[in-house]
Amino acid sequence: MLVSPRFVALAISVGLLEACVTGAVQSGSVKSSSMPIGRVAGPPPGFFDFCQRLPEECKRVAATPAVVELTPERRGELERVQSDVNRRITAVEDIDQYGWREHWTYPTSGSGDCEDFALEKRRALIAAGWPAQALFLAVARIPSGKAHTVLVAATSDGDFVLDNLKSAVMPWQRLPYAWKIRQSAASPARWYNIPRG
Repeated sequence: MLVSPRFVALAISVGLLEACVTGAVQSGSVKSSSMPIGRVAGPPPGFFDFCQRLPEECKRVAATPAVVELTPERRGELERVQSDVNRRITAVEDIDQYGWREHWTYPTSGSGDCEDFALEKRRALIAAGWPAQALFLAVARIPSGKAHTVLVAATSDGDFVLDNLKSAVMPWQRLPYAWKIRQSAASPARWYNIPRG
């Protein structure tokens, strides 16, 4: 039976798409790259107030960022924290919960927006033994046009995103987001632009 080149190209495209969509950390074969750092940038709205209220969360944690060896156990920790926080916290916009647009905090009420999910995941990974200097927040524009904050974990297999809009932990560059700014892992009060490409 002859197979047309168009059919082969379509099959390859579908296969590549499936590989991207199912790019969870669990597979062991998924690799990422490090999220680049550009020029110094201003922090996102709400972050300054968060640092004023919780200064210990914004102090320098190390001289340089860290990279965690992505063992099967560490992969499991990423997936467990992602699943647990996404299941436990109800997504609610700050305006609905607090009456103003941006209020960064831990979701102690059981609900919060994207920053609150990211902060809770960071706290949970640190409690599990991850070094703070291997974890940072990043802000992107999602396809709907909204700004969205996620947690990023720096590993030996590259940087992986823990996102309240996704069930799986994903390589940062496989998400359909326009990346804008990221936090310094070693010095959380410092933010940088993320260069395109």
